[in-house]
Amino acid sequence: MKNQQGIIWAPIMIIVATVVVAGIAGYFLFKAGNTKETENQNVAVVNLANNNTTANLNTPTATNTNQVANNNASVNTNTAADPTAGWKTYTNEAFHYTVKYPTDYQPGGTVDSYYFQKGDITGPIRRLSILSLTSANHTNLEQSEFSGGYGWYDWAMAGFPNNSKGPAKYSINKHEEKIGANTFTVFNYDPGSSWGGAPFYYLVKGETVFLFTDQITGSSSSTLAKDILDTFTIADPTAGWKTFTNEKYSYSLRLATDWKPLSEFDGSVITGPTYNGNSYLFGKLESRGTFGFTISAFTMSSVVEGYPNSLKQWRENKNIKTEQTVSLGSTTFTKVTLQDDPTIWYLTEHGLYFYEIRDQEANNSTLNQMLSTFQFSN
Repeated sequence: MKNQQGIIWAPIMIIVATVVVAGIAGYFLFKAGNTKETENQNVAVVNLANNNTTANLNTPTATNTNQVANNNASVNTNTAADPTAGWKTYTNEAFHYTVKYPTDYQPGGTVDSYYFQKGDITGPIRRLSILSLTSANHTNLEQSEFSGGYGWYDWAMAGFPNNSKGPAKYSINKHEEKIGANTFTVFNYDPGSSWGGAPFYYLVKGETVFLFTDQITGSSSSTLAKDILDTFTIADPTAGWKTFTNEKYSYSLRLATDWKPLSEFDGSVITGPTYNGNSYLFGKLESRGTFGFTISAFTMSSVVEGYPNSLKQWRENKNIKTEQTVSLGSTTFTKVTLQDDPTIWYLTEHGLYFYEIRDQEANNSTLNQMLSTFQFSN
Protein backbone atom coordinates (compact mmCIF):
# COMPACT_ATOMS: atom_id res chain seq x y z
CA MET A 1 0.00 0.00 0.00
CA LYS A 2 1.27 3.40 -0.76
CA ASN A 3 0.16 6.79 0.59
CA GLN A 4 0.26 10.01 -1.18
CA GLN A 5 4.05 10.39 -0.57
CA GLY A 6 4.65 6.92 -1.96
CA ILE A 7 5.67 5.38 1.43
CA ILE A 8 5.01 1.64 1.74
CA TRP A 9 3.72 1.06 5.39
CA ALA A 10 3.02 -2.70 5.49
CA PRO A 11 6.67 -3.91 5.71
CA ILE A 12 7.49 -1.30 8.36
CA MET A 13 4.62 -2.42 10.60
CA ILE A 14 5.67 -6.06 10.32
CA ILE A 15 9.23 -5.21 11.45
CA VAL A 16 8.00 -3.16 14.42
CA ALA A 17 5.66 -5.96 15.55
CA THR A 18 8.47 -8.53 15.34
CA VAL A 19 10.77 -6.39 17.53
CA VAL A 20 8.03 -5.89 20.15
CA VAL A 21 7.23 -9.62 20.34
CA ALA A 22 10.92 -10.57 20.62
CA GLY A 23 11.44 -8.08 23.48
CA ILE A 24 8.48 -9.40 25.43
CA ALA A 25 9.62 -13.01 24.97
CA GLY A 26 13.18 -12.16 26.04
CA TYR A 27 11.92 -10.46 29.20
CA PHE A 28 9.91 -13.50 30.35
CA LEU A 29 12.75 -15.89 29.50
CA PHE A 30 15.16 -13.81 31.56
CA LYS A 31 12.76 -13.67 34.55
CA ALA A 32 12.16 -17.42 34.46
CA GLY A 33 15.87 -18.20 34.44
CA ASN A 34 16.59 -15.86 37.35
CA THR A 35 13.78 -17.42 39.43
CA LYS A 36 15.12 -20.94 38.86
CA GLU A 37 18.63 -19.94 39.95
CA THR A 38 17.30 -18.31 43.12
CA GLU A 39 15.29 -21.42 44.02
CA ASN A 40 18.31 -23.62 43.61
CA GLN A 41 20.28 -21.41 45.98
CA ASN A 42 17.88 -22.03 48.86
CA VAL A 43 19.55 -24.48 51.31
CA ALA A 44 16.90 -26.47 53.08
CA VAL A 45 16.21 -27.80 56.54
CA VAL A 46 18.73 -28.71 59.28
CA ASN A 47 17.11 -30.71 62.06
CA LEU A 48 18.68 -30.65 65.54
CA ALA A 49 17.31 -32.81 68.38
CA ASN A 50 14.66 -30.84 70.27
CA ASN A 51 15.49 -27.67 68.26
CA ASN A 52 13.89 -27.66 64.82
CA THR A 53 15.42 -24.80 62.84
CA THR A 54 14.83 -23.98 59.16
CA ALA A 55 17.71 -22.16 57.49
CA ASN A 56 16.91 -20.33 54.21
CA LEU A 57 20.24 -19.08 52.99
CA ASN A 58 19.98 -17.02 49.82
CA THR A 59 23.58 -16.63 48.91
CA PRO A 60 24.85 -15.30 45.62
CA THR A 61 27.95 -17.50 45.89
CA ALA A 62 26.06 -20.81 45.54
CA THR A 63 27.48 -22.84 42.66
CA ASN A 64 25.48 -26.07 42.88
CA THR A 65 22.18 -25.44 41.14
CA ASN A 66 21.12 -29.11 40.96
CA GLN A 67 21.38 -30.40 44.57
CA VAL A 68 19.40 -29.41 47.63
CA ALA A 69 21.14 -30.02 50.96
CA ASN A 70 18.94 -32.09 53.23
CA ASN A 71 20.87 -32.73 56.44
CA ASN A 72 18.61 -34.49 58.92
CA ALA A 73 21.20 -34.85 61.68
CA SER A 74 20.13 -36.01 65.13
CA VAL A 75 22.57 -34.84 67.83
CA ASN A 76 22.46 -36.88 71.07
CA THR A 77 23.50 -34.62 73.92
CA ASN A 78 22.61 -37.15 76.67
CA THR A 79 25.77 -38.41 78.50
CA ALA A 80 25.84 -40.72 81.53
CA ALA A 81 26.59 -38.76 84.69
CA ASP A 82 29.51 -39.95 86.86
CA PRO A 83 27.90 -41.11 90.14
CA THR A 84 31.18 -40.52 91.98
CA ALA A 85 31.67 -36.92 90.83
CA GLY A 86 32.50 -34.73 93.82
CA TRP A 87 33.28 -37.67 96.13
CA LYS A 88 36.25 -37.69 98.51
CA THR A 89 39.25 -40.00 98.08
CA TYR A 90 40.82 -42.20 100.76
CA THR A 91 44.40 -43.45 100.26
CA ASN A 92 45.77 -46.37 102.27
CA GLU A 93 49.56 -46.26 102.00
CA ALA A 94 50.12 -49.44 104.02
CA PHE A 95 48.11 -51.58 101.60
CA HIS A 96 48.65 -49.40 98.52
CA TYR A 97 45.03 -48.75 97.57
CA THR A 98 42.76 -45.77 96.95
CA VAL A 99 38.98 -45.63 97.00
CA LYS A 100 36.37 -42.87 96.68
CA TYR A 101 33.38 -42.42 98.99
CA PRO A 102 30.31 -40.11 99.17
CA THR A 103 30.66 -36.82 100.99
CA ASP A 104 27.79 -37.69 103.35
CA TYR A 105 29.59 -40.83 104.56
CA GLN A 106 32.09 -40.70 107.41
CA PRO A 107 35.38 -42.65 107.23
CA GLY A 108 36.81 -44.44 110.24
CA GLY A 109 38.62 -47.46 111.60
CA THR A 110 42.25 -48.56 111.44
CA VAL A 111 44.68 -48.99 108.58
CA ASP A 112 43.79 -52.68 108.16
CA SER A 113 40.12 -52.41 109.12
CA TYR A 114 38.56 -49.35 107.51
CA TYR A 115 34.96 -48.36 106.79
CA PHE A 116 32.70 -45.68 105.35
CA GLN A 117 29.50 -45.13 107.27
CA LYS A 118 26.31 -43.09 107.24
CA GLY A 119 24.09 -43.01 110.32
CA ASP A 120 24.71 -44.07 113.93
CA ILE A 121 23.18 -46.17 116.70
CA THR A 122 20.14 -43.89 116.84
CA GLY A 123 19.07 -44.92 113.33
CA PRO A 124 19.81 -47.25 110.43
CA ILE A 125 23.51 -47.68 109.71
CA ARG A 126 24.75 -47.83 106.15
CA ARG A 127 28.35 -49.05 106.00
CA LEU A 128 30.91 -50.49 103.61
CA SER A 129 33.83 -52.10 105.46
CA ILE A 130 37.26 -52.99 104.07
CA LEU A 131 39.42 -55.58 105.84
CA SER A 132 43.00 -55.91 104.56
CA LEU A 133 44.04 -59.38 105.69
CA THR A 134 47.56 -60.79 105.64
CA SER A 135 49.22 -63.81 107.21
CA ALA A 136 50.44 -61.46 109.95
CA ASN A 137 47.21 -59.76 111.02
CA HIS A 138 44.30 -61.97 110.03
CA THR A 139 43.95 -63.82 113.33
CA ASN A 140 43.45 -60.53 115.16
CA LEU A 141 40.87 -59.22 112.66
CA GLU A 142 38.76 -62.26 111.92
CA GLN A 143 35.77 -63.46 113.87
CA SER A 144 36.24 -66.98 115.27
CA GLU A 145 33.31 -68.41 113.35
CA PHE A 146 35.14 -71.11 111.39
CA SER A 147 36.21 -74.46 112.78
CA GLY A 148 39.74 -75.05 114.06
CA GLY A 149 40.83 -71.43 113.77
CA TYR A 150 40.20 -71.55 110.02
CA GLY A 151 39.19 -68.02 109.04
CA TRP A 152 38.41 -65.74 106.14
CA TYR A 153 42.08 -65.32 105.12
CA ASP A 154 42.86 -69.06 105.02
CA TRP A 155 39.60 -69.77 103.23
CA ALA A 156 40.31 -67.19 100.51
CA MET A 157 43.98 -68.17 100.07
CA ALA A 158 42.92 -71.81 99.69
CA GLY A 159 40.50 -70.90 96.90
CA PHE A 160 37.22 -70.96 98.93
CA PRO A 161 36.96 -74.76 99.33
CA ASN A 162 33.61 -76.23 100.27
CA ASN A 163 34.81 -78.46 103.11
CA SER A 164 34.14 -79.05 106.77
CA LYS A 165 36.30 -76.07 107.71
CA GLY A 166 34.55 -73.76 105.30
CA PRO A 167 31.91 -71.33 106.56
CA ALA A 168 28.54 -72.53 105.25
CA LYS A 169 26.88 -69.27 106.23
CA TYR A 170 29.10 -67.39 103.76
CA SER A 171 28.77 -69.86 100.90
CA ILE A 172 25.38 -68.68 99.61
CA ASN A 173 25.14 -67.50 95.99
CA LYS A 174 28.87 -67.72 95.22
CA HIS A 175 29.77 -66.00 91.93
CA GLU A 176 32.44 -63.92 90.25
CA GLU A 177 31.68 -60.26 89.53
CA LYS A 178 33.81 -57.72 87.68
CA ILE A 179 33.47 -54.23 89.12
CA GLY A 180 35.75 -51.53 87.80
CA ALA A 181 39.28 -52.87 87.34
CA ASN A 182 38.83 -55.85 89.67
CA THR A 183 37.09 -59.22 89.63
CA PHE A 184 35.59 -60.10 93.02
CA THR A 185 34.48 -63.43 94.45
CA VAL A 186 31.06 -62.66 95.95
CA PHE A 187 29.05 -64.46 98.64
CA ASN A 188 25.94 -63.60 100.61
CA TYR A 189 25.64 -64.01 104.35
CA ASP A 190 22.81 -66.14 105.75
CA PRO A 191 19.63 -64.04 105.18
CA GLY A 192 18.27 -65.22 108.53
CA SER A 193 21.17 -63.72 110.46
CA SER A 194 21.60 -60.25 111.86
CA TRP A 195 23.54 -59.38 108.70
CA GLY A 196 20.40 -59.96 106.67
CA GLY A 197 22.00 -61.52 103.59
CA ALA A 198 24.68 -58.83 103.21
CA PRO A 199 27.04 -59.39 100.26
CA PHE A 200 30.70 -60.15 100.94
CA TYR A 201 33.23 -59.23 98.22
CA TYR A 202 36.62 -60.98 98.29
CA LEU A 203 39.64 -59.76 96.33
CA VAL A 204 42.90 -61.75 96.57
CA LYS A 205 46.01 -59.83 95.56
CA GLY A 206 49.26 -61.73 96.14
CA GLU A 207 49.46 -62.50 99.86
CA THR A 208 46.77 -59.97 100.80
CA VAL A 209 43.02 -60.65 100.96
CA PHE A 210 40.71 -57.63 100.76
CA LEU A 211 37.29 -58.36 102.24
CA PHE A 212 34.47 -55.86 101.62
CA THR A 213 31.26 -56.15 103.64
CA ASP A 214 28.29 -54.38 102.08
CA GLN A 215 25.82 -53.15 104.70
CA ILE A 216 24.50 -50.47 102.36
CA THR A 217 22.51 -52.36 99.76
CA GLY A 218 20.54 -54.80 101.91
CA SER A 219 17.32 -55.71 100.12
CA SER A 220 17.24 -52.44 98.17
CA SER A 221 18.22 -51.89 94.56
CA SER A 222 20.84 -49.26 95.47
CA THR A 223 24.08 -49.42 93.50
CA LEU A 224 26.00 -47.20 95.92
CA ALA A 225 28.20 -50.01 97.30
CA LYS A 226 29.18 -51.08 93.80
CA ASP A 227 29.82 -47.47 92.83
CA ILE A 228 32.31 -47.30 95.72
CA LEU A 229 33.91 -50.64 94.73
CA ASP A 230 34.17 -49.39 91.16
CA THR A 231 36.69 -46.78 92.35
CA PHE A 232 38.87 -49.24 94.31
CA THR A 233 42.36 -49.31 92.75
CA ILE A 234 45.62 -50.87 93.93
CA ALA A 235 48.91 -49.16 93.10
CA ASP A 236 51.99 -51.13 92.12
CA PRO A 237 54.12 -51.18 95.30
CA THR A 238 57.11 -52.51 93.35
CA ALA A 239 57.47 -49.50 91.03
CA GLY A 240 61.12 -48.42 90.95
CA TRP A 241 62.44 -51.67 92.43
CA LYS A 242 65.44 -53.43 90.91
CA THR A 243 65.29 -56.86 89.31
CA PHE A 244 67.34 -59.82 90.46
CA THR A 245 67.92 -62.43 87.73
CA ASN A 246 69.39 -65.90 88.15
CA GLU A 247 70.11 -67.07 84.62
CA LYS A 248 71.41 -70.51 85.67
CA TYR A 249 68.20 -71.46 87.45
CA SER A 250 65.93 -69.37 85.20
CA TYR A 251 64.12 -67.21 87.71
CA SER A 252 63.84 -63.54 88.64
CA LEU A 253 62.15 -61.33 91.20
CA ARG A 254 62.14 -57.65 92.16
CA LEU A 255 63.80 -56.35 95.32
CA ALA A 256 62.75 -53.39 97.44
CA THR A 257 65.22 -50.49 97.46
CA ASP A 258 66.60 -51.39 100.91
CA TRP A 259 67.02 -55.10 100.12
CA LYS A 260 69.80 -56.91 98.22
CA PRO A 261 71.48 -60.28 97.78
CA LEU A 262 74.63 -60.65 99.84
CA SER A 263 76.80 -59.18 97.07
CA GLU A 264 77.23 -55.71 95.63
CA PHE A 265 75.32 -54.75 92.52
CA ASP A 266 74.88 -51.87 90.12
CA GLY A 267 72.24 -50.95 87.58
CA SER A 268 68.76 -52.39 87.35
CA VAL A 269 69.78 -56.06 86.95
CA ILE A 270 71.57 -57.83 89.80
CA THR A 271 74.06 -60.56 88.88
CA GLY A 272 76.07 -61.35 92.01
CA PRO A 273 77.69 -64.70 92.84
CA THR A 274 75.53 -67.49 94.24
CA TYR A 275 75.71 -68.55 97.84
CA ASN A 276 76.53 -72.18 98.59
CA GLY A 277 76.42 -73.03 94.89
CA ASN A 278 72.66 -73.22 94.43
CA SER A 279 71.20 -70.67 96.85
CA TYR A 280 70.88 -66.92 97.17
CA LEU A 281 70.51 -65.08 100.46
CA PHE A 282 68.66 -61.78 100.55
CA GLY A 283 68.66 -59.19 103.31
CA LYS A 284 68.37 -55.50 104.04
CA LEU A 285 71.23 -53.16 103.14
CA GLU A 286 71.97 -52.21 106.72
CA SER A 287 72.18 -55.80 108.02
CA ARG A 288 74.78 -57.67 105.98
CA GLY A 289 75.23 -60.31 108.68
CA THR A 290 71.61 -61.44 108.55
CA PHE A 291 69.18 -62.32 105.81
CA GLY A 292 65.45 -62.27 105.31
CA PHE A 293 64.94 -65.13 102.87
CA THR A 294 66.74 -67.59 100.65
CA ILE A 295 65.93 -69.05 97.25
CA SER A 296 67.43 -72.48 96.58
CA ALA A 297 67.32 -74.83 93.61
CA PHE A 298 67.92 -78.58 93.91
CA THR A 299 68.31 -81.12 91.13
CA MET A 300 66.23 -84.27 91.21
CA SER A 301 69.29 -86.32 92.17
CA SER A 302 70.62 -83.93 94.83
CA VAL A 303 71.45 -85.68 98.08
CA VAL A 304 70.39 -82.71 100.20
CA GLU A 305 67.51 -81.84 102.43
CA GLY A 306 65.37 -80.40 99.69
CA TYR A 307 61.79 -80.21 98.57
CA PRO A 308 60.92 -83.87 97.88
CA ASN A 309 62.20 -85.35 101.13
CA SER A 310 61.41 -82.47 103.46
CA LEU A 311 57.73 -82.24 102.56
CA LYS A 312 57.37 -86.01 102.71
CA GLN A 313 59.06 -86.17 106.10
CA TRP A 314 57.07 -83.26 107.46
CA ARG A 315 53.84 -84.97 106.48
CA GLU A 316 54.89 -88.32 107.91
CA ASN A 317 56.08 -86.78 111.16
CA LYS A 318 53.01 -84.54 111.36
CA ASN A 319 55.18 -81.48 111.77
CA ILE A 320 53.08 -79.38 109.42
CA LYS A 321 50.99 -76.65 110.99
CA THR A 322 49.51 -75.29 107.77
CA GLU A 323 49.79 -76.39 104.15
CA GLN A 324 48.13 -74.64 101.23
CA THR A 325 48.52 -73.87 97.55
CA VAL A 326 49.36 -70.25 96.75
CA SER A 327 50.58 -68.22 93.77
CA LEU A 328 53.69 -66.06 93.80
CA GLY A 329 53.64 -64.03 90.64
CA SER A 330 52.72 -66.49 87.91
CA THR A 331 54.02 -69.57 89.80
CA THR A 332 52.09 -71.97 92.02
CA PHE A 333 53.80 -72.99 95.27
CA THR A 334 53.01 -75.21 98.22
CA LYS A 335 53.16 -72.92 101.25
CA VAL A 336 54.04 -74.67 104.51
CA THR A 337 54.46 -73.63 108.12
CA LEU A 338 55.72 -76.01 110.80
CA GLN A 339 54.88 -76.49 114.45
CA ASP A 340 56.87 -74.17 116.74
CA ASP A 341 58.75 -72.61 113.80
CA PRO A 342 58.04 -69.09 112.46
CA THR A 343 59.71 -69.85 109.09
CA ILE A 344 57.45 -69.95 106.03
CA TRP A 345 58.41 -72.36 103.23
CA TYR A 346 57.38 -72.00 99.58
CA LEU A 347 58.03 -75.15 97.55
CA THR A 348 57.62 -75.89 93.85
CA GLU A 349 59.25 -77.64 90.92
CA HIS A 350 60.10 -76.33 87.48
CA GLY A 351 61.97 -78.06 84.68
CA LEU A 352 64.80 -80.17 86.15
CA TYR A 353 64.80 -78.51 89.56
CA PHE A 354 62.98 -78.30 92.85
CA TYR A 355 62.81 -74.79 94.27
CA GLU A 356 62.59 -73.77 97.90
CA ILE A 357 62.01 -70.25 99.20
CA ARG A 358 62.67 -69.99 102.92
CA ASP A 359 61.09 -66.90 104.47
CA GLN A 360 62.96 -66.13 107.70
CA GLU A 361 61.06 -62.91 108.34
CA ALA A 362 57.61 -64.38 108.33
CA ASN A 363 54.74 -61.95 107.81
CA ASN A 364 56.93 -59.09 106.58
CA SER A 365 54.61 -57.25 104.17
CA THR A 366 57.46 -55.86 102.02
CA LEU A 367 59.01 -59.32 101.74
CA ASN A 368 55.64 -60.71 100.67
CA GLN A 369 55.47 -58.08 97.92
CA MET A 370 58.93 -59.06 96.71
CA LEU A 371 58.02 -62.74 96.61
CA SER A 372 54.85 -61.90 94.66
CA THR A 373 57.08 -60.79 91.75
CA PHE A 374 58.85 -64.18 91.49
CA GLN A 375 58.72 -65.74 88.04
CA PHE A 376 60.49 -68.27 85.83
CA SER A 377 62.01 -67.10 82.58
CA ASN A 378 61.27 -70.28 80.60
